[in-house]
Amino acid sequence: MLKKIAPIFVATAILCMPSSMLAYEETKPNENTDPTSTTQKSEEISQAFTINTIKENTSNKKYTLNDGQALRFETKNDQIVTISDCTFDLKGTTATDDDPNTRNMKEYFKINVGDHIVFDHCSFNTSGSQMFDSITDSNILLNGQNIVFKDCTFEANHYEGRYLSAFSGDASFIDCQFKIEGQSKQPAFNVTEGNITFNDTSIEIKNGSAQQPCVYANGQDTGKISLINNSKLTIEENKAQAMELNKTPINVQNSKVLVQKNKNGVIGGTWALSKKSNLSSLDNEGFGLVVITDMKIDDSTVVLKDNHGSCDGAKDVDLFLKDASIQLKKVKDASFGSYVNQNGKIDKGDDSKFDGTLLNIKEPVQDPSSKKDEDSLTEQKQVRYDVTIRYIDAESNEDLYTHKISNQPEGEYYDFNELIKANVPKDFHIVAIKGEASGILSKDTEIIVSVQPSDRYFVKINYLDIENNEPIHASNQVVGIKKEAPWDVSRFDQLDIPGYEYIKTDHETSGQGLDQDLTINVYYKKSVINSLSPNQTPSQMNGAHTAARTNEGFYITVGVVALAALILLIVKKLTKKSGDDDDDDNE
Repeated sequence: MLKKIAPIFVATAILCMPSSMLAYEETKPNENTDPTSTTQKSEEISQAFTINTIKENTSNKKYTLNDGQALRFETKNDQIVTISDCTFDLKGTTATDDDPNTRNMKEYFKINVGDHIVFDHCSFNTSGSQMFDSITDSNILLNGQNIVFKDCTFEANHYEGRYLSAFSGDASFIDCQFKIEGQSKQPAFNVTEGNITFNDTSIEIKNGSAQQPCVYANGQDTGKISLINNSKLTIEENKAQAMELNKTPINVQNSKVLVQKNKNGVIGGTWALSKKSNLSSLDNEGFGLVVITDMKIDDSTVVLKDNHGSCDGAKDVDLFLKDASIQLKKVKDASFGSYVNQNGKIDKGDDSKFDGTLLNIKEPVQDPSSKKDEDSLTEQKQVRYDVTIRYIDAESNEDLYTHKISNQPEGEYYDFNELIKANVPKDFHIVAIKGEASGILSKDTEIIVSVQPSDRYFVKINYLDIENNEPIHASNQVVGIKKEAPWDVSRFDQLDIPGYEYIKTDHETSGQGLDQDLTINVYYKKSVINSLSPNQTPSQMNGAHTAARTNEGFYITVGVVALAALILLIVKKLTKKSGDDDDDDNE
């Protein structure tokens, strides 16, 4: 009897599993796991990083923060905390006090500022580096409401990483000075969801060699940059692009922005210049200014000159206007230099004036022998697209971080593999990339990057034609395997694939622990008779659809497989006992 019902026990056990355990599920810990292991790991982290929290008014102190040392500033009972006449020497790498076992992105910093903190007449001197390439790794991380810096100085010499990040909340810099020299790797200023205001503040970013723009904003709904009351932003002689702002609002009132001799000038941003402000972009290797959302210039000036952008055959382009408008009001002396207009508009609301040369983009060459109407020829205008890179948790499918690259030209070869690697969230590594990370751009593109914690591994099983190494079936993948955990993917070996015969598997399909991600190739050859197309319907095995996720393969937890095996073992023992009892009865 037990022999007959054994398969029912197994099937019922699997069907009763929560649906969440059937995709991207991590290996469950063994009951014999050392219960102190998590505590031991936390102690190791606390020994590596020393982070002190300041919640009270403080004055006339000097703080020297070396490798792995940091300060966090927090309010107490929502009262304003004032830090006055203090000096901060920031050296070595950033640090974190987040839970080492969290699946969320950790914050790394030297200075982390929360709600209601005021710095008055303080100085910040930086010469260290980031711990990871991540949006939440920054020398100074602003992460709260009502943050104010008054009469403060900021100096950085060859800092490697993000220098200042307005991650969330709002912050004001009043009568401050920034001198950032030789910035490398990441943006000097990074705006995510924060609202950051510079009031009567001078900012200089010079001689940098970063791979990312000197000032970067990713266009979140709540992010905003303001320069007011005689502020001045100078970005000069950097090997990186000066500013990439996407659609982030940037408000300039009675202030100046000078962008000169950089790899590229200003790309994007929803600009509003007023009260006799000035934006100058001069002698950059690429465009001086790219306008992709409506720009307002009110009683202010814009000077674009001697830039060297190229577009649709036009060279030395100062201004590229695409699908947006520039609205002029009370403007007397704006100079747009040489400009290209793609479906944009320059609107002079009053007697405003500007000078500039509209460049003719490359037109199609008409065959003299052709009798087609000239109006039927389509202008060969260059189209541009956006590329969105989404990082998702491989086990939960939750979004961790989105990186957007705007205004990429159609028809040109692109390769974002290095960029994808550089922006992987800290403490995670790549499991799979879905979408074309390189190729010829022909449309807006989304690339989905699945990642998992750095201390977890995956086993991927490919099914290949032995003749040409081409895939003949969607891959299967088990994710979330801990370093010391046993693993077994034999269920996915030797699948019955119509039209093909199994040949060999190039690796063992089970083991005790992993120290790196593992790929196993299962080889087949075409059957001589009744062979089917490689584009066949995915096969079934033991009644289970083995490619339920046709694009990604079927991801199954090791825990489910182990539970099924355990149930089979119990049933087998019960069956044996029942057989023995039957023999006793027959004697």
